[in-house]
Amino acid sequence: MILQQLHYTSTAVAPGPNGSGFRFTAASPELPITLLGEAEQLIAYEPPSDAPGCPSAEELAVFPVAFSHNRLSDGSRLLCRTVRTGPGRVGRHGNFHAHAVRLPEGGGLPGGLLPIEAWESPSWADRTPNGGIPQPLDGLVPARRIDKAGLFAFVHARAERLESFLTDVRTLFRTPDAQQILVIERDSAHIAHWVAIASAVLPRDLADRLTFTTYTRRPMLARHQIVGAFPDADFDYVSAAAQHRYRVHDCTGGPCSPARAERDLWAAVAARVWLAGHPALFAEAARRTGVGPETADEADRLAALAAREGIALDSNGRTAAARWTRDQAQRGDLGPELRSRLLTTLAAGGTDRTPEEWTVLASLAEEFSRLASRTAAAPLRRDLRAELARAAEAPDTPLVRFLTLLRLAKALRVDHTPVLPVLTARLTAVLLDDTAPDRKVVRAAIDAHHELRTAVLDGLDHTAATGDPRPITRLLAAELPGADLTGRPHLRMAAAMDGRPAPTATTARPCCTPSSRPPAPTSRRRRPCCARPSGSSGATHRSPPPRPTRCSTRSPTAGTTRTASPRRSYAPPSTAPARTRWRPGWRRTCSRA
Repeated sequence: MILQQLHYTSTAVAPGPNGSGFRFTAASPELPITLLGEAEQLIAYEPPSDAPGCPSAEELAVFPVAFSHNRLSDGSRLLCRTVRTGPGRVGRHGNFHAHAVRLPEGGGLPGGLLPIEAWESPSWADRTPNGGIPQPLDGLVPARRIDKAGLFAFVHARAERLESFLTDVRTLFRTPDAQQILVIERDSAHIAHWVAIASAVLPRDLADRLTFTTYTRRPMLARHQIVGAFPDADFDYVSAAAQHRYRVHDCTGGPCSPARAERDLWAAVAARVWLAGHPALFAEAARRTGVGPETADEADRLAALAAREGIALDSNGRTAAARWTRDQAQRGDLGPELRSRLLTTLAAGGTDRTPEEWTVLASLAEEFSRLASRTAAAPLRRDLRAELARAAEAPDTPLVRFLTLLRLAKALRVDHTPVLPVLTARLTAVLLDDTAPDRKVVRAAIDAHHELRTAVLDGLDHTAATGDPRPITRLLAAELPGADLTGRPHLRMAAAMDGRPAPTATTARPCCTPSSRPPAPTSRRRRPCCARPSGSSGATHRSPPPRPTRCSTRSPTAGTTRTASPRRSYAPPSTAPARTRWRPGWRRTCSRA
């Protein structure tokens, strides 16, 4: 494909008596004439305000290069490079030369080059070709002026602005009226580096359509998505902020736009990927092959790729990577090697873990159980012990989170005995509260964990012994009908009360009520509570003692009966049958004398 070209500069003969001398000095014959007027507005050049009027050859080399990618009204695009060439014959701003190529609608540069990759290509010319006819150009040779080493050094030098810049880049293609990004630097090459960073993180089809300019004297007149300017540009930050048209990134110490209210997880992960020196992960994530289905979230996918390469992430990034790992494990699309590398990075941590991260890590408990005997899980076990201790000390820790940590602790074989009493007390309180919202969660937890069930039953047994057993009776009947009550006598008594009316003051014996009891005697001998004074003689009335019980053994064959006399005692006789010697073939009978 032959690219359509045009050249624009100042000539010795002006086109009119009052003309500036600038005109198109060469253009491809097939270039539409109607686009020349539109292109002329895009390739104009004004040097910085402090630039010398008659620069030397050395000073010309440091003038800013206006390298721009523009969208034309017919859908095609114009890629242009404009440079200062000298003082010029007419015009106060000196002479400049613009060389541009037109890219058809839906097409790009030959060889699949991105527009920013043509920065300072040797194919660009800084003078008009002889004869006024451009030489045929079938492509632009990349100069590789922005290499990986230089780009990595640049992002480390601008690390404090990197995440904010990437957040704004993500918004450029979301809405047609997205805010423009204004980057202020002292060198147009630095602005080209910012454009290269944006092009690397975007999907290739979007990076090919990204419009930008590396320099303009009047940024408020530019219509590019990324606008580069110098500190002395004709720009008022206060008025621009009031219009909400720009996101300003001033890397020279000037005012910048405030951070967005909501942090972009993808941008945070992308910044760490850049700082780790793995920009190829952006292209791999955009291809959406080998890392998950196309419906997966972009931030989760990029975080998983970063974790695979061992890039240190913050808690939000690890949460996203763990979420992607969980989804892939559920689908069975996670290979052994990839699983091991992901889990190792997730277990390593590095920063404080948020509750959201612990929740997602607990969902990977089965996967982490395979790392329990490896040193890779040691950092996670250490963090989990500390988190369990904090959860036990904080009374406002959500119970669901407590149970989540316990599930992960069992998978990693972390000793959780010190926090078990606190957890048991909270579980018992929830079970006894009919209005607690976590009752179903607690019931599922004690059904899944035998040790929790045992501890909760022991706690309920203690509560039944020291408090009102009626709530426990209802609990055993409704929630724990098949509970093992062996060795828990108070729970057995509470279970036996099911269906019986609870004793009240109206059903108590009249003789045992406090109001009917006689005053305490002065003698040391205590009067029975059922004693009643009878007349003035001081005689007392006693209830008749129970009839003695005779226990006998009878042989069905001999027909003889042996009777054992009850033991006489002043204490009320026991209702239990008297002990007799048991012999085979004999049966015991008890009768009232």
